[in-house]
Amino acid sequence: MNAQQMLNLRLMFDSYLDGQGNNDFKCIQTTIYNKVKTLGKKFSFCIDSAQVPKDGNAAYKAGLGIIYYKFEEGIPVITPFRHEFFHGFQDAFYTGGTAQYNTGTRTGFPNLEFEQALFYDILEGSGSATAMGSTADISITDEYRTWISSITNNNTKYPKQFKSIKNFAISDLIKTKSTAYITLILA
Repeated sequence: MNAQQMLNLRLMFDSYLDGQGNNDFKCIQTTIYNKVKTLGKKFSFCIDSAQVPKDGNAAYKAGLGIIYYKFEEGIPVITPFRHEFFHGFQDAFYTGGTAQYNTGTRTGFPNLEFEQALFYDILEGSGSATAMGSTADISITDEYRTWISSITNNNTKYPKQFKSIKNFAISDLIKTKSTAYITLILA
């Protein structure tokens, strides 16, 4: 990356750590960053459209710690970064890393994508339903949003653990009804 691209990356990263003006985002995203640092994970950044799926703007290469951007214009955008950085966190956090799940044909790959989407749906509140995909049935999406609201006490706190059997029922419902999840399984 050239000097201007590195500056854009640094400015975007500073904004990521600052939470884009949202104190909850700031706390959680800084915590993720600190955990990644504690685990000794290092990242490289490249612009290489051949490494990014045609429907994506960025991609994370598990095991190598590389975040690829499709185009230079994507560097200042926080959403693709936080998505791929979360995958870097998963790669550092899970024993053996996530390369073992790094294709749609391996058990666990859809779970990594779903976990990332669910994490930010919880953070953003029940209005978000990224994990459900854009074409999920509205009744399923509504049930998912209601569930997010219930585990976040109407978006006022974050869950510390999941005790309720209802959580597993929701998980099974999402696995069978979420078009985003099913698409990942069939990829």
